[in-house]
Amino acid sequence: FFRLLSLPHAPGNNVLVRASALAVVGGWDEAMGVGARFKSSPETDLYDRLFAAGFTGRFEPSAHARHDQWRSSRELIELDWRYGYGNGARLAKLARTDRRRARRVAGEAAWGWGLRRLADAARYRHKTDAARVTARMTGTAVGFVRGLATRVTDGHYDERRAKTSS
Repeated sequence: FFRLLSLPHAPGNNVLVRASALAVVGGWDEAMGVGARFKSSPETDLYDRLFAAGFTGRFEPSAHARHDQWRSSRELIELDWRYGYGNGARLAKLARTDRRRARRVAGEAAWGWGLRRLADAARYRHKTDAARVTARMTGTAVGFVRGLATRVTDGHYDERRAKTSS
């Protein structure tokens, strides 16, 4: 489970969190996720804050979900940019609160979620995969900068007190 949470994008489907644990960390950060300022990564951000508060978790690898991809190549590239953008915002928070974990997540994002996959895409001449990885890495950089420019209060991005406008 700990390894899973060092990944740039950990699954949030079928997640169960006790209400008392959510109360301790202030629940989900509403600035993160689909339709929000930082377009993804609400799950990994929540996991970061739960672990920082001393909670533990369990990952059940035998649980599976099937997902039929319905997006076009262009939509997948846009989705990967949003994943990167949210992950960059998550990294900006971690850089303020847990530098050790931030370094580990950044390393996974740069290597496992980035350069290694980009090399694979080049090796197998998968242009769409290369574009998706490039979009994700670019999104991560932009999200990180924008995340650093936004105040964090009690583990949540404070949209009312943003240092810069969006």
